[in-house]
Amino acid sequence: MTDRGSLLAALLSLSLAGCTLTSGAGENTSPRPSERPATTPTPASPVQAVQDPESVELARFYKRLESDALVRGLLRQDGGGVDTPINARILTSNFMAIAMFSELGENGRGGAVPLQRWKTPVTISLHFGASATPEQKALATSETSRYATRLAKVTGHPIRAGSGGNFEVYVVSEAERRTLADNLPGVAPNWRETIATLPRRSLCLVMSLGRGAVTERAIAIVRAELPPLLMRSCLHEEIAQGFGLSNDSPRARPSIFNDDEEFALLTTHDELLLSILYDDRLRPGMGPSTVRPIVAAIAEEKFNAGPV
Repeated sequence: MTDRGSLLAALLSLSLAGCTLTSGAGENTSPRPSERPATTPTPASPVQAVQDPESVELARFYKRLESDALVRGLLRQDGGGVDTPINARILTSNFMAIAMFSELGENGRGGAVPLQRWKTPVTISLHFGASATPEQKALATSETSRYATRLAKVTGHPIRAGSGGNFEVYVVSEAERRTLADNLPGVAPNWRETIATLPRRSLCLVMSLGRGAVTERAIAIVRAELPPLLMRSCLHEEIAQGFGLSNDSPRARPSIFNDDEEFALLTTHDELLLSILYDDRLRPGMGPSTVRPIVAAIAEEKFNAGPV
């Protein structure tokens, strides 16, 4: 399981360490500077329609986090630039760290994992709790629709947004999430408990389920208390991680697969990682020693083809 639990831990002097948990094959769950000009904060959304005191307080807390992050030059939306150079060697190294490694590994002790991805077409479906405002529903729906189109182009895999999907995204409040945890079919009790007891520092999470190294279903949880940019950021990271880039790396830059929260939205570097992951020369279940030379060759091809 990955939760976006690292979010800006130091910004408010909080002890909010990042958290990445991955189960063994068959049920993987997938948890994020240098000096920069301050960015104008995203306008804050209204406090949630459902006036649950706990959710109201959380909404205010997350708005402060977003505002403080933007003032510090974090949650960038530019995708990187001259300050974030990459090459084939860096891309290969980052791919191996993000797609082929887990903090828990296959045996729960940390280490390498087999390549995991989808084989079947993916439909991303949004589900909203009663706490979600019309503005939040519109934002999440439009963002997910655009993102699905972008991911399909990048990966060459059939991906779309629609109803009845096999990639379910739930935008729910604190109370709604606890209820949801008891009503998710096919989810192991330990993962239901993780969803129900999601700590305050964790903004969102994604859980991938399947057979062996083939993903057949994914479930993402996004807090309805989040302000606009953090909600978009959660959608970008958790959906992308649900496609097989399940780890974070402190060396990955410019990337959302990095716990430093420098980038809010999928970058060109991240698009390259996804395009490599779904290259036909790779297959689910391949181990790191088999994957590395193939990835290195693909990365060289991409950079030799021209600017990326």
